[in-house]
Amino acid sequence: MRDWIFPNKFVNFKINTKIVIILGSLAVAVVLFTAIFKGISAGKDTAQSSAVIQTAQNISTALDYFYADQNRYPNVLEFSEQNIMLNYLNIFPLPNFVSDKCLESFIYKKNSASAVSLSFCLPRNFGSYTQGWNALSLNK
Repeated sequence: MRDWIFPNKFVNFKINTKIVIILGSLAVAVVLFTAIFKGISAGKDTAQSSAVIQTAQNISTALDYFYADQNRYPNVLEFSEQNIMLNYLNIFPLPNFVSDKCLESFIYKKNSASAVSLSFCLPRNFGSYTQGWNALSLNK
């Protein structure tokens, strides 16, 4: 075992080699843990963004089918009604992918009988969409 000696006019102390190795290993472990955690978090956000975009595209298709059947888009109350929307979507109510950046995933707004917008929030940039709120507009 070798001791490290730091000579100084005011202080003269020794550091045990084992302690240096333990502290070095601990520092490496902390850096590695941080990198792994950030990687997992980024992967989760990317997967959520992908799922939100896919769901938004499915909702857009469902709204087109609704329009084809009714010659109008659903109002906000109809859009929130499970019995109506399950005719056009496989899953309803819509999944909510909560993240640090998005407390909710989708907001539906009816602008007129022939125009609606679907806003969706992404926890991370994905494809041509940016992190945060994005919108799809449907007009007939």
